[in-house]
Amino acid sequence: MTMTMTTLLLALLVGHALCDYGLQTQFIADNKARSGPVGWLFWPWCLSAHAALHGGAVALAVGMLLATAARWCRSALVLRLLFLLAGACWVAHDLLTGSTFGLLADLLCMTGLVVGALRDRRATAPA
Repeated sequence: MTMTMTTLLLALLVGHALCDYGLQTQFIADNKARSGPVGWLFWPWCLSAHAALHGGAVALAVGMLLATAARWCRSALVLRLLFLLAGACWVAHDLLTGSTFGLLADLLCMTGLVVGALRDRRATAPA
């Protein structure tokens, strides 16, 4: 479990660096506080955009952690539940980043997980 937490911490640090230095514009960086040049007018939107960028990175990292944990499960139901939770994180990430194709792919994958869980439940139910 230590390796997984180390990997999660590394993913969060890399996500933070990518969001702050690669995706965040100078306008958002300057005006996410009220003390910015025009922060008194734009700070709620700039702060929301900043939070959405970091929220997307956190959702991405947590989704990866849940998907990794699911791959180690022996129970099919627990595996599907963990992948559903990971899928929910990916859906949040897709919504925050505006990835339509990623959103559709994740929703399709989650639908397949639910259908598989319902089929397994019917197959193991006593007749």
